Amino acid sequence: MPDSRRKPPVRRFSTEQGEYLVQDEVFLRDDGSKDKTVTTALTFRDFLSGRTVPLRLRRIPEQRATETVSAEERRLDSVFMKEALLLAREAFENNEVPVGAVVVKDGKVVSGARNRVMELPDPTAHAEVLAVRDAARALRTMRLTGCTLYTTLEPCYMCAGALVHSRVDRIVFGAADPRTGSCGSVFTIAGSPLVNHRFRDITGGVMAEECGRILQEFFESRRKDGS
Repeated sequence: MPDSRRKPPVRRFSTEQGEYLVQDEVFLRDDGSKDKTVTTALTFRDFLSGRTVPLRLRRIPEQRATETVSAEERRLDSVFMKEALLLAREAFENNEVPVGAVVVKDGKVVSGARNRVMELPDPTAHAEVLAVRDAARALRTMRLTGCTLYTTLEPCYMCAGALVHSRVDRIVFGAADPRTGSCGSVFTIAGSPLVNHRFRDITGGVMAEECGRILQEFFESRRKDGS
C-alpha cells in the first residue's frame, strides 16, 4: 500500500531530450517498514517541440538504487558507457542514428556494436541486438548470465525483448527515450513482473547528457541537410 500519511514531493528529472516531472511513492510492508520506492513520471516536456505530454502512472528508472550492485560496478558504469559512446560516434559518422552498446562480463568487454539499420539494411540491426548476438557467439551460449548491457539510449521494445530473452544480468543506459523507451519511460518490458526474467538491476541516466547530446547533434544535422 502507498504511504498515505504524506503527499510525495514532485521533483524534476532532466535529460538532453526533455524534462520529466516525477514523484516518488514509498510502499510499506504490513509491519510499517519500508518496502520499496517507485518513481512515477507525471509529465514530459520535449525541449525541441515545447510540447508537454502527460505520463501519469508510468514508471521511470533513472539511477534506480539497488543493493545488489557493488560500488565497484557503479564506478565502472561510466567507463563502459564511454566505450558505448565511441560506437555511437562511429554510427553518427556512418549516417546511422548514433546509438552504441557493449556487453560486459567479469569486468571485460565481450562485444560491442552500433546501429547498422541503414548499412545492412536491416530494421532489427539496433546496437543492443547486434551486441547481444555477438556476445552470444563469443561466449558460445544463448544465455548471457552474469553479463551487463551498456547502451547510450534506453532500449526500445524490440531491444528490451531481446535482453529479456538473452537473460542479461543488468541493463545500464544513458539517455532516456520518451518515445519508445521500454525500461520504464514509455513501456516497461525490461523489468516487468509479467516477463519470465528478472534483471538484477536496471540503471538509467549514466552519462545521460553526453549520450543525449550526440543524438541531438545528429538530428539537428539531418534537419539542416533536409533529410
